[in-house]
Amino acid sequence: MRIKGRLLDNFKRSISIVVLVTVTMVFLSGIAVQTANGEKITITWWYETILPRYLEVQRKNLIEPFERAHPNIEIKTVIKGSQLLSLLRTAIAAGTGSDIIMTMGPAEANRYARVGALIPLDKYIKEAGLDKELAQLALEVGRYMGKIYSLPKTFESMGLIYNKT
Repeated sequence: MRIKGRLLDNFKRSISIVVLVTVTMVFLSGIAVQTANGEKITITWWYETILPRYLEVQRKNLIEPFERAHPNIEIKTVIKGSQLLSLLRTAIAAGTGSDIIMTMGPAEANRYARVGALIPLDKYIKEAGLDKELAQLALEVGRYMGKIYSLPKTFESMGLIYNKT
């Protein structure tokens, strides 16, 4: 039974990574078109924390293929640890910060959308066809003032079982 649970957990994680990778690739492809003049740019991607094995999977399956396809773009993953939120808020207030962030959820993302620190993802989601592939609820949780500013990294159902005997 536990093996089945682990397989399901791994499957959920894989789906989450695929969704994140797809949206990120579409977003980064838009940047690549804008820098077609050969100018070298670095895109920073801030995380609170990520297990080293997942960071390696991300680098191997997302970042390296993207950088090979777009040699003028370098993606730099930066682990900020428990200081992510305070560093992010300070950076946004200063008009600086990361190009891509992993927030703590839609409430946090909405806070940044409200102050104009995020761009709407609707165009990129549509271009990637994710509006047809993702569950509507996955799109709605990231919607703020009619536009989508974030997507969930994971999605799960939770329940409570009570045996009253």
